Amino acid sequence: YGTEDTLFIGWNSATSWEKQSLVRFSMPDIPHEGCTRTIGYWKTHAGFGPQDDMVTPLLPIWLGTAAGAKSVQVTTAQMAVDYLSQQVYGTPKNGITKLYAQLLGAKLNLASGASGAEIAAAMTAADAFLATHNHLDWGSLTKAEKNMVLGWQYTLDQYNNGLIGPGHCDE
Repeated sequence: YGTEDTLFIGWNSATSWEKQSLVRFSMPDIPHEGCTRTIGYWKTHAGFGPQDDMVTPLLPIWLGTAAGAKSVQVTTAQMAVDYLSQQVYGTPKNGITKLYAQLLGAKLNLASGASGAEIAAAMTAADAFLATHNHLDWGSLTKAEKNMVLGWQYTLDQYNNGLIGPGHCDE
């Protein structure tokens, strides 16, 4: 933590064989690659406010599988915001609506370079489920099915918030 611009070299004391030096230099900012962002970040970085559109270049993204009867392909930033906001396709009280938002957030994180090893199983299971179920099915699910959906949603939320996986981006 020196403040001098020159290198200091000297002896610790007249009778010591220990040599000390102090070097000061500036480190460039290192970009955070492979980190995760929350669904709130993706909502506000879809090009509808002062922030740049970070979402559109990462689309399209499937919620479900490409051949799934109830799967959804998110193709525009507006669609992404609608799913992330949890107000258009159900409400935040609907577990499938919550799953849509967290799964989309996780897939946006993956598309932007974050590792997804810790959530691979949850994503595969959620996609298989969403291929045959949508937000309108929430009320007809069994308690076990609802708990399963909420478990996937929780895992993906933990990932998006950096509590599991590569960690949250420091902005």
